[in-house]
Amino acid sequence: MESKNEIVFPASNTLEENAHLWAEHYNGTVEPGHGLFIDFKKTPEFEKPCIDYITKHFGWVMERPYFIRKPEK
Repeated sequence: MESKNEIVFPASNTLEENAHLWAEHYNGTVEPGHGLFIDFKKTPEFEKPCIDYITKHFGWVMERPYFIRKPEK
């Protein structure tokens, strides 16, 4: 069973499709003005597609190399 804080990445997805799922999940669960501490050390290939998608499509802003903030609405 999937919970609100869990993302399921289908095995058939591409890296880009999973990055979109990641960005859409956090854009839907994080309140405006709040943010995320992020760490892609275990999956460095996932960092650029995730950050690119969430910043370009949802307007999030990188405040530090490890923190990203959702814009106020």
